[in-house]
Amino acid sequence: MSRAKFIRLSGWGLVLAAIFLLFSWLPDAKVMLNGVHQAFEAPATSAQYNLFQSLIESLRSLSFPVAILFIALGLVGLHARHGEQAGFMAKKALMVGVAGGAAGCITYGLMLAGFVTGRPLLNISMAFMFAGLFIFGLATLWKKSMPRGNGLPVLAGVWWPALVIQAYLFPQISRPLGPVFPAWLSFTIFFAMSFFLAWLGYVLQADVPNERPDDNPSDLAPQTL
Repeated sequence: MSRAKFIRLSGWGLVLAAIFLLFSWLPDAKVMLNGVHQAFEAPATSAQYNLFQSLIESLRSLSFPVAILFIALGLVGLHARHGEQAGFMAKKALMVGVAGGAAGCITYGLMLAGFVTGRPLLNISMAFMFAGLFIFGLATLWKKSMPRGNGLPVLAGVWWPALVIQAYLFPQISRPLGPVFPAWLSFTIFFAMSFFLAWLGYVLQADVPNERPDDNPSDLAPQTL
């Protein structure tokens, strides 16, 4: 795969990550099913409920780790496309973000396996992933290293680290597993994060330069990172 194709795919990966993040926010299947039946005045059957619940829970459980993987892919694409222009610290921040994404997938598995510390570790791993994107965004704002959308990495990356910091600095309004927010605010935060991720991904895939004959995957070898 050429460098340009990889960067373009990583941009679309961010768009897909935004969609999967929204899927992960889906409310409980019972709440959704009751709302549908109230709206259409249709009685819920046991078979309908079991099928709907199974589908929703499967989608919720799979969408979050998939979103993490696609975000990590997007960070690698940003590194390949804009890392040199953004500078040394920006490149290192993106690599920290990729490491946070890898840790997020591992800690998500621990959470599903029932480890008590799985959820807090997942929150922290995600904070590192998004913090890497946020710091990269600060560099792009300072140097104007992207052709357009220099503020998008900051707008996409600020939310999760802010939530984790809030949970530690203000524990009196937080549960052990994270901060307490009303449903409308949680959805607003997830929607904003997903919106700016999707926008950033679209900009990334659209800003890929024309391929040269010597473009090849070796451009993305680890030693260039």
